[in-house]
Amino acid sequence: MSDTTAPSGGAAAPIVRAEGLTKTHRGEGAPVHAVRGVDLTVRPGEFVAVTGPSGAGKSTLLHLIGGLQRPDSGKLWLDGQRVDEYREARWAVLRRRSIGVVFQFFNLVSNLTVADNVELPALLASLPRSRPRVPRRTSRRARPRRPREVHAR
Repeated sequence: MSDTTAPSGGAAAPIVRAEGLTKTHRGEGAPVHAVRGVDLTVRPGEFVAVTGPSGAGKSTLLHLIGGLQRPDSGKLWLDGQRVDEYREARWAVLRRRSIGVVFQFFNLVSNLTVADNVELPALLASLPRSRPRVPRRTSRRARPRRPREVHAR
């Protein structure tokens, strides 16, 4: 097996493969071992749920797979390519082209509409504009109306 490509077997090649992924968060307190030696294989068409109690490392594992954080050790392949040693610029291109991340909390650009936020990654990737899924408003951004004040006597 090469270090740059994942091994192939009789089944479909994995779209995600991890070997021995580890990640420790270091802050003011004691180190937190969020991910400890995770081995994972996900093949095309599989549905995978990452479950566990709060603080078990679910989000950290997903951040490692999505390139939002770097593992302390271990190996990671996406679509057959070894990616754990990618630098940030290469991860940014990979995320923009191939990875969709849905965050637990909204990470939207506050002065854009929801439709504009959804379209933003495609614009950054210089993809051709397709027909909008929903009609756009003529104004750039609708201003929220203030509720009328009612005073009780």
